[in-house]
Amino acid sequence: MGLRNRSSRTVEREPLNASRRPPVVKRPKVARPRRLAINLEFDSLAKFTSYVSNISQTGCFMRSRDPWPVGTRLHFHFTVLVDDLEVLEAAGEVVRVSERPRGMGIKFMRLSASARLLINRLLARSRLAAK
Repeated sequence: MGLRNRSSRTVEREPLNASRRPPVVKRPKVARPRRLAINLEFDSLAKFTSYVSNISQTGCFMRSRDPWPVGTRLHFHFTVLVDDLEVLEAAGEVVRVSERPRGMGIKFMRLSASARLLINRLLARSRLAAK
């Protein structure tokens, strides 16, 4: 659309709806696997519960600075020193991501029998400690 100014020259003008924002720079997406193996060792129950909290037979909350997106499938292998060396092995899926506290809610999809027993013992201990 051209407009005439006082000197009779045509001046080009941008359409009214044109954006004056700088161009958006798209960052390349980093591909993250849809399945992930987590293998961690904890030398005490306190360190384990500071990382994995709100644990039950159906799932847990795992603290993380960089949580995985909802739908990511995880395979856990936690080694925890409780009375003896214990192994909690499970497969789960991220069902929730949280900012405060930073982490992710995980629903267990598969839990070994020994992991179920270990979770029951951990829950019983926490109930006793709460009394």
